Amino acid sequence: MPVGFSFEDLVESLNKRVFFWPGAATGPNNYGVRHFERYKEENPAVIRIEFRSLLRANSSAVPLYCRYNSGAPRCSYGRKSPRDPNTFMSAAGFKGTPAQVVEVTFCGEIELPIDSELGMKPSGPWRWLF
Repeated sequence: MPVGFSFEDLVESLNKRVFFWPGAATGPNNYGVRHFERYKEENPAVIRIEFRSLLRANSSAVPLYCRYNSGAPRCSYGRKSPRDPNTFMSAAGFKGTPAQVVEVTFCGEIELPIDSELGMKPSGPWRWLF
């Protein structure tokens, strides 16, 4: 970790966030599917939200993007995933393509939009959450 950024700082940063796995209408990205598979015996629920709808419901919230699973400190392509104040980047600061976004996060609470859907698997079937 960089000087001035401790393990405690990382944990505090992770704990104050709401996390989303990006994906498409067919389901979350591969990281999200693997995360679901890891915990499927615990019967997790999946909430599917259109990103534009999420932004409309939270007009003052700023999405931040991460290139890796920030809660799983592993190596990617032989390099350690960095854990520092730049782990989560704004759209302007994110150097990469949309396909390279592994997580989308928001600091603090957010409102789920009225068109949020609930499923018991990443592939659905889906029903309205509200």
